[in-house]
Amino acid sequence: MREHTSSFPRRRRRVTLVAAAVVTAAAAGTTVLAAPAQAAAVCLVNGVPAVTVNGVINGTPGNDTITCLTALNGTSIHGNAGDDTIRVLQLDSGDSIDGGDGDDHIEITGLETATRGTVSGGAGNDTIVSSSALGTGGTLSGDDGDDHIEITDIIALTSVTRGTISGGAGNDTIVSGSLVGTINGDDGNDSIRIATPYFPETHGTINGGAGDDTILPGNVTESGVVNGDDGNDSIRNAKPVFPETHGTINGGAGDDTILPGNVGQSGVVNGDDGADTITFATDHGRIDGGNDADSISGDGVGRRYLGAPYATVTGGGGDDTVAVTGTSTGGSVEGGGGNDTLKVDEVRGGSLRGENGDDLIEGRTRPTVEIPYFDRNNSTVTGGPGFDTCRTDPAGFADDCEAS
Repeated sequence: MREHTSSFPRRRRRVTLVAAAVVTAAAAGTTVLAAPAQAAAVCLVNGVPAVTVNGVINGTPGNDTITCLTALNGTSIHGNAGDDTIRVLQLDSGDSIDGGDGDDHIEITGLETATRGTVSGGAGNDTIVSSSALGTGGTLSGDDGDDHIEITDIIALTSVTRGTISGGAGNDTIVSGSLVGTINGDDGNDSIRIATPYFPETHGTINGGAGDDTILPGNVTESGVVNGDDGNDSIRNAKPVFPETHGTINGGAGDDTILPGNVGQSGVVNGDDGADTITFATDHGRIDGGNDADSISGDGVGRRYLGAPYATVTGGGGDDTVAVTGTSTGGSVEGGGGNDTLKVDEVRGGSLRGENGDDLIEGRTRPTVEIPYFDRNNSTVTGGPGFDTCRTDPAGFADDCEAS
């Protein structure tokens, strides 16, 4: 019978014996090994080994230099008052740095690990520099003051920012790699730049905040949103080759200047309130100047291919000036409400509408173009309600313009 017994009881007896041995050893005062804890951070405060109290390393009320030689492993660093310099190798989830009051310099020097912790500059004109990309959950905040926040390393600039960068109140400068996360300029006249050398792209959200902001988002993809917010903002796609906007750009209240490059069929550009200036390359999407007297100009309006959504340029409310090289099939240029001036070189299968107000519609040929600039069979030119004027140079589609 013994040779037919299951091995399960024997295994149970062995476990019982091991457990009993551990209990006996503990009762006898023998050390029992546990899982190793994370190593404490090794940091220097003004050249002296730091003492961690309740997970926090504190600076003095003066100007401190805090240097950490290892990972923080959940430790928080508080610079406290004074103009502090704080350098760490990396900043993981659960790690945090608070510069405190003063003009602080905070630097994350490691390259390999994305920054996923939290940095707060505190009140003062702070500089926050990360040599690694900002990972998901990571936060860099300048807080009050004229702050400079930058992702600097070439390796980081070929990756993306997935966390959140906030300048806080003040005139801040923010430089980031391509964006998937969020950048907030907050109050003040801020400068925000997506600086990836080859493919600067905004897939996430940029909020300029109140103030006269300068935003260089690179290409704005379908998921990307750029908001100038209140103030006289400049939003410019500075990508040197094929600058394109497939997402949304909103100027916000104020007299904004917007240069989106080529506007794709999913692209939307809104000037919003204020006397805005919008200069585009070609438009396959939708451009709306919004309220007030806007100036809109570009090289052409039309859908990219048959079946694609119609492309539109609308001055919106206010006395607008819209000048377009040409409109093609699926393209529409509209003045909107107000006494508008519409200028086009060519209308081929598109439409030109003054809408409400006393509008001036001008057609003109370019000296280098000898082809007809108005397709009578497929195009529509109408002034809309109001006392409108149609004028061409030389004589052309004035006879086809329905001015009321």
